[in-house]
Amino acid sequence: MAALAGLSTFDPAFTLSIAPVVSIAVLILGRPLTFKIDPPVLLAVLFALWAWMSMTWTTAEDFTSATAVLWSEVLLIFIAAYDLIKSRSQLRMIAAGFVTGAVFTVAKNLYFGPDLTETAATGGRAVLGNANINYVAYALVTALVLIVVLWVSRGRTKFSVLLLGAASAVVIAGIMATDTRAAQVGAAGIVAWSLVCAVIRRQPLKLLVGVVLVAAFCIVTGIADQASLAYESGTRVTGDWSGRLIIWPIAREMWAENPVVGLGAGAFTIMNGLGIGAHNFVLQTGTGLGLIGVGLLVALMWTALAGSRQPLLIGAFLAGSAPLYLSGMWEASPAAWVAMAVFARLKVLDSPRREQDPPAANQPNAPDWVKVPQSQYLIRPNAGPIR
Repeated sequence: MAALAGLSTFDPAFTLSIAPVVSIAVLILGRPLTFKIDPPVLLAVLFALWAWMSMTWTTAEDFTSATAVLWSEVLLIFIAAYDLIKSRSQLRMIAAGFVTGAVFTVAKNLYFGPDLTETAATGGRAVLGNANINYVAYALVTALVLIVVLWVSRGRTKFSVLLLGAASAVVIAGIMATDTRAAQVGAAGIVAWSLVCAVIRRQPLKLLVGVVLVAAFCIVTGIADQASLAYESGTRVTGDWSGRLIIWPIAREMWAENPVVGLGAGAFTIMNGLGIGAHNFVLQTGTGLGLIGVGLLVALMWTALAGSRQPLLIGAFLAGSAPLYLSGMWEASPAAWVAMAVFARLKVLDSPRREQDPPAANQPNAPDWVKVPQSQYLIRPNAGPIR
């Protein structure tokens, strides 16, 4: 599963081709008799079933069935990884596999591979192997989030600090090289949130959640489309956020045609006349699966993130991932759901760090949490401690 996580960062097509076999093997070779249908698992199954059900009312049946297959594959990855992670070491292993894949991606594609300007392009953006450059940039931001998870999940030695610092430097350099604005905003959000948490004792997680909800509301309703252009800057200024202010109004209108159940999973992409997705997970899901689909997907994400008492990590995820979900096509990517599975299992970090048998309490070098104060022994006269 760690290898699959690393592969998902730079080759989503091959990842999806082997994901069903790997995921089912993980489920079978684990502890299938102890498999629990937790809320995230149940919602993932219900969402996939709803995507398949949309074939009964869509006019784009072939494309809807392909999208339903895609959702089934990515959610199977999520369920397998979610069921697998039951300890700190398992969580770290999958996170480390993802980060390793991201570092490999930067080294291979951005520095030792061909010049981005000389590669093939789709929609004006370069292609790296089987991945659109936006996908690679989003995967790198997600890797940066998982580096924060690795930083928190284990004791910090000189070696681990050096290793995670080097990985962060490589990943950030890769994000800057892609020139993908959403990824750069996400990386800046992760750094800013980490600094805030280092300075402020009580992390303002509710404020961050409120900011994300307001941004989502503005994009879905369109009330701030024109005002947002005041913040468009950089080397890729287009006057419409690279076509998003063109596709978002179309998505709103098409969702209004069938607001409750939608037009069919993925149907929007081939019915809008432009052949591209909505580049917003609410609009993309709403046009295809309606309010019911949006409700299921948001509930799935909410339950996956709400089970942890780690505001630093949850905030890093929101700050880094919100730009990706709100302005890109990220909700159905295998890399996104590997990361979601890791965050759905952050509660393993809330338990004490006791993955090995504790040393005997009477050993002189035993840690404080296993030492027994001498006053707790019952002493009989001339007889020593009672055994």
